[in-house]
Amino acid sequence: MRSREPSNNLICNECRQINFDQVLGLDPAEHSDLGFCIQKVGKRFRQRTPTNCQLCQILFDHCCFDYKGSEIKVDDGQDELRVFHFMSFNDAIDPLKTERGRDTRRTHPLWGLAVVPSSWHLYAQELDDPGLLLRSHFQEHGSPVIYHDDSPAPETFAVQRISTRFDLSLVTKWLQFCSQYHNKHCPKSNHSVDRLRLIDCESLDVKTAHPEDIYVALSYVWGSPDRDNAPKGGGNVIDDAQLPSILPAVISDAIKVTRLLGFRYLWIDKFCIDQDNPGIKHDQIRQMGRIYEDADLTIIAAAGLDENHGLPGVGSTPRKAQPAMEIGNVTILSSMQHPHSSIRSSKWFTRGWTFQEAMLSNRRLVFTDEQVYFECNAMNCSESVYTPLEKLHVKDKSKQRDILRAGVFGRNGKEAFGGLNINTLHFERVFPRYKAVIEEYSARDLRYDMDSMNAIIGVTRKFESLRHPYSHVWGIPFPVSVKPEVALDHFVSSLAWFHTQDCWNTNTKPRRRVGFPSWSWCGWAGQISFPLLVHNNLWAISFQDKCGMIHDFAETFQGGRIEELQELLLQARVLPSSAFSYNPASNEWHIFNRFAKLNLSQGRTSSCDGFWKELRAGRRWKCILIGSMLDTAHIMILESSHKDFWYRAGIFQIFDYRECEKIWVEQKLKQKKVATFRIK
Repeated sequence: MRSREPSNNLICNECRQINFDQVLGLDPAEHSDLGFCIQKVGKRFRQRTPTNCQLCQILFDHCCFDYKGSEIKVDDGQDELRVFHFMSFNDAIDPLKTERGRDTRRTHPLWGLAVVPSSWHLYAQELDDPGLLLRSHFQEHGSPVIYHDDSPAPETFAVQRISTRFDLSLVTKWLQFCSQYHNKHCPKSNHSVDRLRLIDCESLDVKTAHPEDIYVALSYVWGSPDRDNAPKGGGNVIDDAQLPSILPAVISDAIKVTRLLGFRYLWIDKFCIDQDNPGIKHDQIRQMGRIYEDADLTIIAAAGLDENHGLPGVGSTPRKAQPAMEIGNVTILSSMQHPHSSIRSSKWFTRGWTFQEAMLSNRRLVFTDEQVYFECNAMNCSESVYTPLEKLHVKDKSKQRDILRAGVFGRNGKEAFGGLNINTLHFERVFPRYKAVIEEYSARDLRYDMDSMNAIIGVTRKFESLRHPYSHVWGIPFPVSVKPEVALDHFVSSLAWFHTQDCWNTNTKPRRRVGFPSWSWCGWAGQISFPLLVHNNLWAISFQDKCGMIHDFAETFQGGRIEELQELLLQARVLPSSAFSYNPASNEWHIFNRFAKLNLSQGRTSSCDGFWKELRAGRRWKCILIGSMLDTAHIMILESSHKDFWYRAGIFQIFDYRECEKIWVEQKLKQKKVATFRIK
């Protein structure tokens, strides 16, 4: 755990006056959210100035004067150096799960430092969750914790020193524990990948794999589109191709780590897929999910911008130094940025292909700029915080306890704790998981638009193989082990997706992807969101394939060739253009005088006001009711083309929809305005 290292600390006179003995005996229950002031520090930390004082350097990094862009009101009084209970702000344990979890938090002896304005406690008390500000800060910047010689070190979740180099012994311990006890959650795959090739890390040759070969896979960010350093070949397989003598840093470091961990074979897409053979390349891309599922371990390069950065601590790429200093009988040691925060803020996390590479892997060894993080399907741990594996697992050691913070891959922010085995979930609980996966994937970037479905096809196949399987049409998911009408409700719910940014957001506006239908999220670049489950209000749903044949939803539901279904045919109720109103001053929409929200993915005008005028004209745009739930209805916005078909352009959400229904009936519009639309 903690170890003392001799140091020649430079400490200014002001910092020498801080009495850290005040931390001894503090009760976390009394200072859980607001902390405890140990020193008034004036205004000297409000603006960073050059200093040789090591403690000042640490405290400059831990000034909490703003929260998510919202500045905290700083009065003219003195700022305060406060200590905050470490376990109350690092989210390692779910405080609501069990009494045992609450006890662990309460009895943990570590305290972290932060500089806050004297008015901070008043600001924090106004928040629904007062601890949110500090949790966010410590997640992003780490927590400088205080170790006092007269206070015992914690048995679990102790902040510890990180080596400047890759810690082979610690990583080996993690891998061995997983291999020995996690067979249920991290099983060996029984898939076989056709025409798989692997790098022999001893000879540096690329060879055809044998079924018994155990290998490591690499997930990383490519460099420039120039692929001259990939081996070339004109045949079906490049057997015995030698790797180039000069390799990108991340690849040479991955080869080194593979050998250090006792593996011989490594899979890297750039060298194991024939980039010059379109047929083989397409075949391997379709199997990409299985390649990562079959890997015994996936090395994830989440540091730097691309393959030239290297794995920090392995080769020539250094790690960021861990802030640490000693003053008297006190050691201050930073927990570093939380690995989850490091991963989510990395360039690697923005790439589309890396999403399924991480989600489908059983074991992931992630290299960040500061440390190494390990996550399998049953536990997660990092170098900076001590986690005794046996103590934090269930009795049979098959997984970590559900009170602990879960992993970062394949989850959203609402699923921070507990296990997650989607194969054991009821079909209704699988649905929000599937939608959450698509939402996160849609935020990723792709170099080539044509990869929109390819880069997630492994994930869709995983959902197709569940105990309660889900199919999809161009990424629009629905369950198949249910009655057709239930499947139809789910399909319409998925069809009601909307972009989180509209077409007037200059930097983040959605963009159409050629070759994909406009009615699916995969036909667009841009992050999307799904509503909750809605009931189908469409009169009929069918599809038209490339040959002009019509297929109703029931046929698709029973396993049709969904990749050939290009056009969506919807028979639906049309809202009259007179139902819409817009107030430019307040930027508010109303439909039948009820509040509505617009999410327009693509428009032809420069403003909402221009769109409203076109909408009222009733020629370019049509709005159809597709589904509703309780007081909310979902209206699909369609844009006409020059031919006899339409494009999906966005979604209106109507609130207080029941009142709209009454108006609709009173005006006798319910039966009259029904039409069929061919949507490409």
